[in-house]
Amino acid sequence: MGRELVVTSPARIDHATRRLRSRQRCLYACRIVHGADAHTLDGVVRDLSETGARLGIASSLPLPKSFRLILAREGRCHEVEVVWRRGQEIGVTFIGAIDLSDATDASVRLLKRLWAEMAGRAADIRTAD
Repeated sequence: MGRELVVTSPARIDHATRRLRSRQRCLYACRIVHGADAHTLDGVVRDLSETGARLGIASSLPLPKSFRLILAREGRCHEVEVVWRRGQEIGVTFIGAIDLSDATDASVRLLKRLWAEMAGRAADIRTAD
């Protein structure tokens, strides 16, 4: 007797790989910002989707469960939550976007300045202050 072919929906296939959305492989600079003193840690985005990312960091220092993630190339910043960690790789899910154009919030000005420094955009640094 042969096996019956079972067709599954894309959502079921994605669930089997533990992802809700497919991720695009990339190699983008990123910066993790956390704590009241805005501690930073540089890293690399290795995979990116609409809902999250896989990050590579050069440190095995503990990180908080949630932090802000600046994506240098895209000029975006997200509130993220750690979903998994294996050594120097971290999987995060996006829980909220931060509008870097909001110059009224001091923490957003800091994030914009950090992004501008990463992107080598001196003009953006001047407008961030």
